Amino acid sequence: MSFQGFMGMTMDEKVFADMQKNNPWFQAGGFFNSLKPLDLSKKRDGEKLTDLEMAQFIFAKIFGSFGFEQSLDEAESICKIMIKELEKVKPIANQKRDNEEWMLWQNQYGEIQIQLGTVYAYKQEFIKAAYHFMLGLKSDMVNLNMPYCDFIRFIVAKLVDLPKSKVEYQGRGFTPTNPMGCVSREKIVLDAQIAMSVIPEMEGDKGEVIVARKGNMVFYGHLERRGSVAGKIDIYETWLIDNEYNLKIINFYFNGYRNDDTQKQLIYLAKGFSIKPHTILSNVFEFKDELDDG
Repeated sequence: MSFQGFMGMTMDEKVFADMQKNNPWFQAGGFFNSLKPLDLSKKRDGEKLTDLEMAQFIFAKIFGSFGFEQSLDEAESICKIMIKELEKVKPIANQKRDNEEWMLWQNQYGEIQIQLGTVYAYKQEFIKAAYHFMLGLKSDMVNLNMPYCDFIRFIVAKLVDLPKSKVEYQGRGFTPTNPMGCVSREKIVLDAQIAMSVIPEMEGDKGEVIVARKGNMVFYGHLERRGSVAGKIDIYETWLIDNEYNLKIINFYFNGYRNDDTQKQLIYLAKGFSIKPHTILSNVFEFKDELDDG
């Protein structure tokens, strides 16, 4: 099965592999402007690879680049080790956009997740691939060229035909009488784009990943409005992958009626989900994890 990309380019596993084998990197421009082909022959015994060289080495193992022998198993193992090491040095304080240390960590974390997703894509483990692709994209710190974006969309689209169980959560966001979304005051206006922006940004508190992502130019995954109830509560369907790689369908009940004024809109999140601290949506929304009973 091939896939028609954003710019009309045909995309599939072979097309992408052929591209990456010759110039393996996240952005095409970055390779030609600054990166040199990986050459480990000049490394002295015991000398460690730099972060850049390690990323190139992983790509080399995925695609057989730079004259290295292809080994998806070795690439997977390296990615998992690097993710564990990154978790050990994860910044705890000030996980916001104004903290350079935090955003640099997100860049490293996002890129290695994209690489692990690529490994699973070529192992034909598409649920695992989608899970890690989403983690990488949602770091907000990975700059991908359009062919890479098309490849991810191509792989995620394979989930359409895979079996999915229906997941049921309890609490806010999962019934029409207790929806997530806006808390309107006096003047209200329907804004359907709020749900399409907020739901993909949510993260499950137990490692669940929502398979939906708004990119700058394209949308990844699945998020659709499935009707409304109670006059103003919309039902949005999306896919969810838990931390054991189970693929599920989940529905959120969302109040999209916002304040008709200039103040930040208050958004209640679904129970069991949160928003990453550095989300750009914090510029226009204020998020609440729990209802204020007082």
